[in-house]
Amino acid sequence: MIDDSPTFRFKRFALSDRRCGMKIGTDGVMLGAWAVLPDGKTDIADIGTGSGLIAMMMAQRYAGAHITAVEIDADAAADAADNIAASPFDNRIDVVNMPFDAFYSKVDLIVSNPPFFATGERAPAQSRAIARHIGSLSPEALVDRAPALLNRGGSLAMITPADNADDLIFRATVAKLYPRRICSVTSRKGKQPYRILWQFSTDDGPCIQDELTIRHADNSYTDNYINLTKDFYLNL
Repeated sequence: MIDDSPTFRFKRFALSDRRCGMKIGTDGVMLGAWAVLPDGKTDIADIGTGSGLIAMMMAQRYAGAHITAVEIDADAAADAADNIAASPFDNRIDVVNMPFDAFYSKVDLIVSNPPFFATGERAPAQSRAIARHIGSLSPEALVDRAPALLNRGGSLAMITPADNADDLIFRATVAKLYPRRICSVTSRKGKQPYRILWQFSTDDGPCIQDELTIRHADNSYTDNYINLTKDFYLNL
């Protein structure tokens, strides 16, 4: 049966994730609003683009950028292609249906909301299993391959669970990637971080560490979250 999911409407574009295994969620919105294209750079790769959310967020934020949206799953890539074709950014985003390990283009920024469920029951639909589990793509794979794909001064930005931070820092050190921005994300005031937003660079330098809380105890959005996402959400 076809999943007739409603269209997600943002301020400057809309998306359908009807055929996409991983549905649109807060992780992707946060990363798309938070990741920074290095000054003077233009080429972005959104790895595991899904329905094209992050690719279009980056296109909205950086008018001079060109984005390659890479997606292994043919159905998700079809969603992304349709969404981008109907957007104001269709002339600056190319969708390619391929696995990450087949992508070899040099870029200035890699941005990715990668799968990170290593254990537990896989989703019953194959497309959702691919999107959610690390067999096809992982934070570690991104860190390992990024140096070969990034131009000088390039960056890797991604979002991961908070509980693998030490392992990822070690992996990045081996790969000669340097953390330049780290943001710990909590769902509500008083809770422990459950996600981390990362931006690594090929260039060493100071690292800015920050925190983001999404909601107050009364379930309303915090000012920091509103300021981060207000250019995208219709109700902010």
